[in-house]
Amino acid sequence: MRILITLLLVCCFSLTQAQSDSSLTVIYGHTCGFIPQPPNEWRINERWIRNEELDSINGWLSSENNAKVVYAITALIRMQDSINLSTEQISKITRYKVGTYPVATCQGCVIEFKTSKEVLERFHIK
Repeated sequence: MRILITLLLVCCFSLTQAQSDSSLTVIYGHTCGFIPQPPNEWRINERWIRNEELDSINGWLSSENNAKVVYAITALIRMQDSINLSTEQISKITRYKVGTYPVATCQGCVIEFKTSKEVLERFHIK
């Protein structure tokens, strides 16, 4: 029981800290460790990929929030067989894949900063 309470407090503290820092208003992740569901931004990104909503994806690609940019990049890379990537998109993807832009990531109630290079290392442009 103590472990559960501690975990809950850590999760709440992490989320409170994230909300107080505007650079953390969006956190990159696949699944929440506390409630096994993907973050809202992940679900939005998946819908955009399914519907090929390039205007929405490009909006996030030009965001000041690095997590949104990474979501957009993963969407574009996953869609590259069905769309033509522009020179501008390829340039931004390349910069983030080799860069050290800080990205807030969620590791199951623990918010951790990773570089864009680390987050995007499993995604490849053809």
